[in-house]
Amino acid sequence: MRALAVNTFVSFLFLLLIAFIYLLPAPTPPLWGWLLILTNLISVGRVIVQGLIAYRTKDRTLGSGRIILRFILPGLGYALVIPLVLPVVDGDYSWLYWLAGLFLIQLGLAVTSVWDLMLIVGRDKRSSAT
Repeated sequence: MRALAVNTFVSFLFLLLIAFIYLLPAPTPPLWGWLLILTNLISVGRVIVQGLIAYRTKDRTLGSGRIILRFILPGLGYALVIPLVLPVVDGDYSWLYWLAGLFLIQLGLAVTSVWDLMLIVGRDKRSSAT
């Protein structure tokens, strides 16, 4: 459960950071590109570590299918951003609009992770009360 909580929290931080990057005043395309590449490389590493922790834990609150949905799919999304941002580093703004859909998918995955986390916490609270 801790790995899911960390993953959920950092997913929302990632989305806030992406929003901040988009709001930078008059940034240059290479600056946006490098910030997005750095952010996504860190996110891929974080997803790998948290996914391994969730997979190896003895008290598995998530099944294998949920681990794929909550860790592997977001990791693939973060990794997919990197090749999509390379044209932005070269000065091509047009690719930033393609990333909006990918970020909306990441937001949806983060929301479903929050839902799973709330269900797990509620189940644990209910079982500890009895």
